[in-house]
Amino acid sequence: MEKRHGGRLTEERQWVVLTESTRSDNDGWVHSCGEMILKTTVYLSHRIPQSRIAGDGRVRNVTVPYCPDCELAPTRGVFYDDGRWWIDSWEREAEPVA
Repeated sequence: MEKRHGGRLTEERQWVVLTESTRSDNDGWVHSCGEMILKTTVYLSHRIPQSRIAGDGRVRNVTVPYCPDCELAPTRGVFYDDGRWWIDSWEREAEPVA
């Protein structure tokens, strides 16, 4: 099975992986596949509107849940002044998620 990208949001801005999961007894989450949900910190770099790749040095960090069995671990991302942002893994490019 090909893994999907971790760090995806629903239109309601909820983590997709958590909408597919249930709370466990030890205050964690269990994905529908049976794996415990992990979390990682993703650093989002700021992109300036005039460029697709240039930023101004600002960085935000976001704690992102993911299923290690079903999803690629999220590793990077960008954010824009208008509130849009996206998260990706190094394995391949992704579409914007928010």
